[in-house]
Amino acid sequence: MEFQDLELAKAADIIARDLLCLKSGEDCVIVADSESDRRV
Repeated sequence: MEFQDLELAKAADIIARDLLCLKSGEDCVIVADSESDRRV
């Protein structure tokens, strides 16, 4: 696992807990494309 993967996992966790307010037992799918242009 690369550093970028760990950062992406950390960001997904923050989004799920803090922004989406997911609770234990709830499911959510977050899709990210690491090859996309970050300027878009």
